[in-house]
Amino acid sequence: MAAQFADLPEALDNTIEIARRCAWRPVKRKPILPVFVPESGREPEEELKVQAEEGLTRRMAMNALAAGEKVYHERLAYELSIINGMGFPGYFLIVSDFMKWTKGRGIPVGVRGSGASSLVAWALDITNLDPLRFGLVFERFLNPERVSMPDFDIDFCQSGATKWCAMCATNMAPTGWPISSLWDRCRRAPRCATPAGCCRCR
Repeated sequence: MAAQFADLPEALDNTIEIARRCAWRPVKRKPILPVFVPESGREPEEELKVQAEEGLTRRMAMNALAAGEKVYHERLAYELSIINGMGFPGYFLIVSDFMKWTKGRGIPVGVRGSGASSLVAWALDITNLDPLRFGLVFERFLNPERVSMPDFDIDFCQSGATKWCAMCATNMAPTGWPISSLWDRCRRAPRCATPAGCCRCR
């Protein structure tokens, strides 16, 4: 490279100078999560345990089970230990709270992705799928050996999304939780309707 720019040596010097100016290392820190304060007065960990156990009992009474009740309770206890151990009980309670609000008002809503592998999520009415029936592995969603934020991919009906955002702004913002809206407009081209088409957003 030096031979290629023998007549312009400052060009190489400038690449080094640019690299130095662009060098930046972000400071690592733990995720900043909103604090969920249960109305019961319990700690979030205890509240999660109580709601999950009550929800699981209700779910098992209403659905055919894929295994014995003991298996379900053991799976629930295992997931709770990981969720609480990683510091995410508030996250599950927050999601459960607004999912119950949404479903209670008849707004179509669904969860996709690895969150369906959580029995706790099923017990809390976040998902509607029994992970044991389909052999789903919880570690696919939350794994203490691969520390990362849990992430429920939730889709709201377009007509109900505005109501949900208004509820968040009304009920959550006063508690000190920052509320923001991110909108994504997606237009599908006609070719997306054909079998050979490539579905692409523009």
